[in-house]
Amino acid sequence: MVSEHITCLITSSARLLYAIRVLKAHGLSQQLLNDVYRAMVQGNLLYAASAWSGFCTAGDKVRLDSYLRKSMKLGYSDRNLTFEDVCAEADEQLFNRLVYDKNHVLYRLSPSSTTASQNYNLRKRRLTLQLPKHALARKGRDRIGGKGRGGKGKEG
Repeated sequence: MVSEHITCLITSSARLLYAIRVLKAHGLSQQLLNDVYRAMVQGNLLYAASAWSGFCTAGDKVRLDSYLRKSMKLGYSDRNLTFEDVCAEADEQLFNRLVYDKNHVLYRLSPSSTTASQNYNLRKRRLTLQLPKHALARKGRDRIGGKGRGGKGKEG
């Protein structure tokens, strides 16, 4: 399923590379070609990539890396990155926007700042967020399976 998606991505991105070649033939500057590449091709490849990239096979990653190398050889990308590097960079940018941009649509869903470790003289934390409380209380159970220590659970 993911392999089919990657095949469609590479096919549509190859068409976009052809369109960029046409723009280059018509005299568009290299900076503008790079901008068009980032906006169209990288945007196409990275759309929801954090949702499906974990399901890629090694062969899929090789195909994506090969496509990115080809784009770099053609001069549209100025950085030699693997697909995993590009995805990690995009995830980091999204996370930083979520944490630091108060106008981001997901900012209000982020957990509140923690005050627990601010009473101690610890190293400076990069993030001051706190994980939300877990919805399920354990109510005296040692394990989720319902059995306490040495006792019998519901099977009884």
